Amino acid sequence: MAEESTRIVHGPTFKTLLDNVTKLEKQTQKKDLTADEKSNLAQLLLNCLLEALDMQAEAVMSQSVKEQMAVTIERIVRRFKLLAEQGIACEACLEKLKNACIYFMRAKHEILAKEIIAVFQPVLVTNPQLRSDGIRKLGMLGCLAMKDGMPEVTAQCANIVVVVSNELTAADADMEREMLQMLQDMAVMAARMRDEVRFAAIVSKAVVRYSAESTVYAGSKMVEFLLTLFFTAADRRYVNVLPMLRWMSLLLTNNDSLTDKELQHFVREWTQLIAQIARRKWEDETKQLLDGLFVFLVREKDFVLTRSTLMNIALHFQMYAAWDGFASAFKIYAPWQNFMLVLLDQAVLSRRTSEQREQIGSLVLRTQRDLITAVARQTMQEEMTVYGEWLKLGLEAAKSAKNKERIRRMVQLTVGYWAVQQPRTSREQLKHLLYVFEPDLVKGKYLELLEKVR
Repeated sequence: MAEESTRIVHGPTFKTLLDNVTKLEKQTQKKDLTADEKSNLAQLLLNCLLEALDMQAEAVMSQSVKEQMAVTIERIVRRFKLLAEQGIACEACLEKLKNACIYFMRAKHEILAKEIIAVFQPVLVTNPQLRSDGIRKLGMLGCLAMKDGMPEVTAQCANIVVVVSNELTAADADMEREMLQMLQDMAVMAARMRDEVRFAAIVSKAVVRYSAESTVYAGSKMVEFLLTLFFTAADRRYVNVLPMLRWMSLLLTNNDSLTDKELQHFVREWTQLIAQIARRKWEDETKQLLDGLFVFLVREKDFVLTRSTLMNIALHFQMYAAWDGFASAFKIYAPWQNFMLVLLDQAVLSRRTSEQREQIGSLVLRTQRDLITAVARQTMQEEMTVYGEWLKLGLEAAKSAKNKERIRRMVQLTVGYWAVQQPRTSREQLKHLLYVFEPDLVKGKYLELLEKVR
């Protein structure tokens, strides 16, 4: 026998609920209902739903009553969804839907939880004024679902958030911030639960969203989104996710919604993350982050930003070399070499103005010279030793004869620049670097560049 404090669903109480649901179903079938009438019916249906959940949560009931209750709940949800698809507008409905969904998740009724989540889509698509609140609620529900072991519900929440945000315009920057924040929260929660598959799925939904419409209205929020997920993916070693985030970063190149200060912050934090991951000696993750950053700089075409970024990375390179030697630093920062080769090509072969090419060429040679000089001092070696090691490592890493030629030429240019800029330091060492110039590749436009920048 149940204790006196235990509620029991009596026949009349349950019959009253069934009668109310049946009555509301008939009313929803009437034609020419006004928007207010639909909204009122929707709230009444949700009141019935919450009443049913209250009964189910606290009461002792027979198996037959449990089955009837489950059918009744499905009837309510189905009828409410039909109203939602017709454009009901009710803020109170969102709160009740949220509470119902939380109940089903706590009770481990995943199917019914997914049914409730599905209702959010027609409600938010047809009622723009409810979207911000609805997106926030979906983000919260998605995080709870992930924590409660229902990743499919999380994926469903993320998908609806993206669908609802598909019609954003320049006036909807606030809503874009909400969308990115909720996707960020759900992705981070997936990482905390060590679910790489769901983390990748959420990021991919953001990628699909922006591949269809590449405009970012809330640039500062996209910066936070990318930095957070870059760190999370790299920290968890989700290497397969990093290319998607790298692609999204290109949405911020030449973006009007981002100030110069915000752009500098983004690149500086990205550079700091690279240094952290490199120090862990995670080569794949470091390579992905470096490659992404260098592609970003090429697309952005901001000389000042590129110069400051190279200075920061060169500093990190030097510190790494001081800890583990030049060879280890060269290996972990392998994309650096490729990027400098690209910049050198731009200085000689691009369609930029003569002044721009000279700027780029000077930047490459000065950066490389300063890097070699700093590494030599920190490792207590002569510059000629480090230059020789640089050439050796570069040639070993080159995958084609053409790249070997490009690397040898860059080393020759840097040695030539060093000899002119620091004649006293280099005079005695140059005779030990003659092998670097066999064969001599500094000719034509490359020789002209060297003469201009020195």
